[in-house]
Amino acid sequence: MRTIHAIAAATPLVLAGLAQADTITHTLNTTWGGLDTGLVAADTITIADAIASIDAISVVIAHSFDQDLDITVNGFAEFDLMFNEGSGFSLGDDAGTGLANALTYTFVPIGTAGAMTDFGIVDPNPAGMYEANVWNASSFVANSDFTLAIGDLFEGDSGSIVSWSIDYTPLPGPGSLALLGLAGALGGRRRRS
Repeated sequence: MRTIHAIAAATPLVLAGLAQADTITHTLNTTWGGLDTGLVAADTITIADAIASIDAISVVIAHSFDQDLDITVNGFAEFDLMFNEGSGFSLGDDAGTGLANALTYTFVPIGTAGAMTDFGIVDPNPAGMYEANVWNASSFVANSDFTLAIGDLFEGDSGSIVSWSIDYTPLPGPGSLALLGLAGALGGRRRRS
């Protein structure tokens, strides 16, 4: 009986471990400006875990005109975070577009936050959580690569990216599921009187 009580007591710990989100962050510290157009920054994050869901993608960025930016993350899934979107004003604080002026813009699945254009004419666009244009993430495999690409579609402005990150929920390992099943089976047994 002690074993049953010990396994049943461990069940909440196993359940808590099943849904723990994780974050992977890469630092780029890249700037561009003047005549730079096209792809101005790119980086790849590999997630070794088997993935249950991608929960958010954040970019710490500054740019002088948000409507000529194309920010995508592609790989085993497709995320179009921003494409010719926004109010036509800047990203980051209003003091400039250098690395020190970058702010965090977090993009989440469609229907879970407001779109960047919902704020109207605001300069700069406030840091915060925004709905992505495309969030095509239905299934994943372990060791998935996710590649960030930032395109600046017109010359004459400047920008910088400090870092980017992916928030995800891993699939629970087989050991956690087995222990949970055992705890449920043993915990469900009733004591005979």
